[in-house]
Amino acid sequence: MTKTSPVKTDKTASAEERLGQLRQELNKIFLERNTVIDGVLAVLLTNGNAVLFGPPGCAKSWMLQELCSAIEGANFFDRLLQRAQPPEELLGQPSLVALQQQDSLIRNTKNRLPEAHIAFLDEIFRCNATTLNALLRLINERVFENPDPQPVPLLFLCGAANDVPEDEELRAFVDRFVYRPWVSYVRKTASRRELINRARNNVKLAVSTRLTLEEISHLQAQVQTVLFPDSIVESLLQCQSALLREGFDISDRKLQHLVKLLQAHAYVQGDAEVYIESFHELLPDCVWKKEPLERQKIAQILNQVIPDVNQQAVNWYDAAKEEVKKVQLAAKEYDLRPRNDTEKKLIDTAHNAAKHLEDVSRQIEKLLSQNQGKNVRRAKRILTDIREDLMLEVAKYKEKVYS
Repeated sequence: MTKTSPVKTDKTASAEERLGQLRQELNKIFLERNTVIDGVLAVLLTNGNAVLFGPPGCAKSWMLQELCSAIEGANFFDRLLQRAQPPEELLGQPSLVALQQQDSLIRNTKNRLPEAHIAFLDEIFRCNATTLNALLRLINERVFENPDPQPVPLLFLCGAANDVPEDEELRAFVDRFVYRPWVSYVRKTASRRELINRARNNVKLAVSTRLTLEEISHLQAQVQTVLFPDSIVESLLQCQSALLREGFDISDRKLQHLVKLLQAHAYVQGDAEVYIESFHELLPDCVWKKEPLERQKIAQILNQVIPDVNQQAVNWYDAAKEEVKKVQLAAKEYDLRPRNDTEKKLIDTAHNAAKHLEDVSRQIEKLLSQNQGKNVRRAKRILTDIREDLMLEVAKYKEKVYS
């Protein structure tokens, strides 16, 4: 276990301002991860647990390690788990003296998980069920039996895994993590270009903002002041009932965790109260049961119960991306057979796609103007993506012909 080291940071900034700075830095380093970053920061501010699923090489472990390193003065426990890992490596070796003199199993917890403020367990579900089950009370209640129950200082526990475990015992353990998003590879051309530029220029980014343990406690107290209106309570109950009808039950414990998480999510985004839009951003990653693909069905259920203002923009965006795919296919065909007919097809397809993108941009602008005062951040991000990524990509293919 290591203690996170202080770095030069702006001590004149408030804890709230540094939380915003940390959020900005994480988004700058980890492209196309804004939703996950907000979710993980919300978990941090609720003294909770999160696990990130995703294919190898999508920076999920690096992102969590960067976040953990931003907590100044914390005891940081970091382990890559293995299938045969015994509980002793996580919880500490039993004291032989205590066994001999008291006939009690008392562990030496120095530099182990029970003394950590922040913990990161990489490839967490590679570990065997016996070892993970030994962590259950520590994870759920922040209590460690040694042998008498004693509170632990654990502030935030996070893990990373490539796949959802198939073992039923391990599947049950997955549910102990309230936030469980799926992280994919970056998809935008601009993001992939940025990763290439970082690699060829040997650029390694890292967060510089730091938050102390005292500041985290202050922020956690501020989260409790975020309003959770009666109308939002009713909406949450309606969502719970609709999800239950489709087989996605929410336990009493998880329901209470979700309330705190929704408050923290609003706080991270700078809101003074919880908005419906946070349901759409958080709940699919919190209530799936067997596999992350269920998130899509959950999103559909939520949109039927509480229509998302942003969803129309998402639908338009998906249709726009299909138009761009047609341009990509026409460009490949032109590259293989650079003739007059394939050239004309590429020009016509690119022209139609550009017109479609302009139409979608105007539709989203109208949507934003009609919903002022509502949380429409996702629609704004989509509008930016269309203008800064899709339109530029289509223009590039048009230049391919005319150059």
